[in-house]
Amino acid sequence: MIQDKPSIQNLFDQEPLSSPNISHSFWRQLAADIEAYKQYFNQDSALKLLLGNDSLWLLIAVRLRAFVFKKKIPVLSRFIRIGTLIFFGADIDATAQIGTGVVFLHSVGIVIGGSSKVGDLCIFMGSNTLGTNENNGYPTLGHHVKIGAGARILGPIQLGNDAVVGANAVVTKHVPHRVTVVSVNRHLG
Repeated sequence: MIQDKPSIQNLFDQEPLSSPNISHSFWRQLAADIEAYKQYFNQDSALKLLLGNDSLWLLIAVRLRAFVFKKKIPVLSRFIRIGTLIFFGADIDATAQIGTGVVFLHSVGIVIGGSSKVGDLCIFMGSNTLGTNENNGYPTLGHHVKIGAGARILGPIQLGNDAVVGANAVVTKHVPHRVTVVSVNRHLG
């Protein structure tokens, strides 16, 4: 019997991803990521994505590191961090919350620190930082946020859904939904 391809929404209609069964939610999260990537890259084959998409491999490494961190295996978590630094040039904290289908178009220079939260289907263009500003907290990104190359988002701020951060922008203040930010905290529209 042929089943319909699951949509991202159908995957979320099932058991919540924050399920107490960590290993079950790990595999469900990966399945949701692959489905989101298939839609974003207009690709019908998970195998083609796995063979030709560094972004997906980085996301898998991030999920694996968070999984082993929650299982309290610090040595393996450390090795995975070193691997992501060597192979992808990215440093994403094990405690950062990364939404489903987050795309790192160019992974080099991606830094996501501490308790940062990234919503579903966000896009990082490369050389981006989500970090603290004077050690006072980390940013929270809504869903479908696009971060231009070289952009820095610092401090305990929130970016609304569908926000766009221009290349090399520095954001230290809250950004409403569907607003574009360029330069230093300059909102457009």
